[in-house]
Amino acid sequence: MALIRRSDLWNSVSDIWSRILSCRFMVSLSSGTLKESQFIRYLRQDYLYLADFRKALVNVGFRSGKDQVFDLFVRHAANSIEVEREMQMKFLGSGVPALSDKSPLNMEYCQFIMYHSSVGTYPNALASVLACYWIYLEVGKVLQNRVRPDDLYHSWVSTYSPGSAYEDSVEEVLELCESLELGDPEYREFVKIFRQGCELELRFWESAMD
Repeated sequence: MALIRRSDLWNSVSDIWSRILSCRFMVSLSSGTLKESQFIRYLRQDYLYLADFRKALVNVGFRSGKDQVFDLFVRHAANSIEVEREMQMKFLGSGVPALSDKSPLNMEYCQFIMYHSSVGTYPNALASVLACYWIYLEVGKVLQNRVRPDDLYHSWVSTYSPGSAYEDSVEEVLELCESLELGDPEYREFVKIFRQGCELELRFWESAMD
């Protein structure tokens, strides 16, 4: 049996993480040169993505077969509505996007999480949503000391920074991952799906600058 260790898992996507940090969106956000129009383009797609992400979280909880895990993901889905929608509305105002505005990449990412959370095993379902959880926390860690308090995007960065309620949620999910006992084929599949999720996260950031 193979156990998941977060250090090994993170090392398996170190190349993608480097590309995320060096992509134009992150560099512009860090340097204070990101245009509001570019951030709004990203946020509009994120708004649409989160609708499917919340459904996927409930699916992951259901596939676990455990009431405690199901309740955890239902809570996370509800929290994302309260916290992230509030943040999005601050920037979007009345310009809430319609479902028809979802980009092809966004549709691909949503299909990825909905597929694995609906028909996959519990470990595969968990792997498919892990990238979104974990990448945002790591982004928050990097940006917390780079984005000034008076920066337009500071409140958004703070949502995902260490010490936030979001960090607690990520820790809960990582602990679930580390509690899994997988055979070698299942472990390799878990890592593969997690890596695919990280690639989609990278492309999501990049698409905001198109």
